[in-house]
Amino acid sequence: MTTKKWVNRFTALLKPNVNMDEVPLTLRIKIMDLFERTVVEATGEKREPYEEVRYTNEHGTITGWILGADLEDYVENYPRDCVVVYNQTPNPNDFEQYFIFNGVKQVNGCGELCVAFVLGISLQELLENWQVKLPVFWKSIFSGGKARGTGSGELQQMFQIFAQESKQLTTAIYEPHIKRSRYTIKGMQQLLETGSVIASVSIDGGTGLLRGSGVLHWVAVTKVTAERNGLGFVELYNPAMNRIECYSWQEFINSAHQPYGVYVPDA
Repeated sequence: MTTKKWVNRFTALLKPNVNMDEVPLTLRIKIMDLFERTVVEATGEKREPYEEVRYTNEHGTITGWILGADLEDYVENYPRDCVVVYNQTPNPNDFEQYFIFNGVKQVNGCGELCVAFVLGISLQELLENWQVKLPVFWKSIFSGGKARGTGSGELQQMFQIFAQESKQLTTAIYEPHIKRSRYTIKGMQQLLETGSVIASVSIDGGTGLLRGSGVLHWVAVTKVTAERNGLGFVELYNPAMNRIECYSWQEFINSAHQPYGVYVPDA
C-alpha cells in the first residue's frame, strides 16, 4: 500500500538498484531532480537512509529512491474538491482549476470557480446558465473558445445570472474617516459575518500558493482569526487547488496588497 508524501527540499530521485545499500553514494545514478513540495507516493520499501517512491507526471509514473530525511507525510486538514469541476485535465501536475470545456483547455477559471463556490453550485451549472442567459457577455470572455481572465465587474455579472446581489469590495470596505479602502482584520471579520468576500491576490505560477508578487488570481476568503497584534490567520478557498487553505494575515496582506474584488451579502 502506497502512502502520499512530499519533498521538503530540492532533491534527487535516484535510479533503483537491487544492491543499492552496497553502492557508494557517489555512484548512484540520478533519474531527475524534484522540486520542493513535489508530491510522491512512498511504496513502503526502505533501505536506510533511502525510501522508494513513485513520482507521476504527464509522461507516466517513475519509480526511484529519495533520502528519507527529504520526505514528509502528506497531511490534509482542510476541505478539498470544494467545487465540482467536470472534465479536469488529466495531467496530474496541472492546477485543479484546469478543465476541458467545449473541447478547449481552460486555465483562467479562478473567477468562475470563486463565484460557483460562493453560490454553492458546480462549475458546470455556472457555465451552462451563463452561456444561455448572457450569450453576449459569455462571448466577451470565451472569445475563440478559450476563456480570458475576469475583472471584479465581470464577477458581479455572473452573480446577476443567479439574481444574487453583490458589490465592489472597495465600496463594501470603504472607511469614510480616512476616505479610502483598506484591509483590516476587524473589517474583514465584519464582512464575513454578513456575506462572502472574493479578493484579488498574487500566487506563484508553479505552486499556486499566495506570494507577494506573481500571477493575479481570485480567492474567496472564508474566515479570519485574530491573534495578538496582527498575527492572525486567514482561511480561504483557492481555486488553483480547489481547496481551503490557511495563511497568516501578513501573508494574505502581502499577496492581496490593496482591496480589489467583490463582496456578496448573504441572501
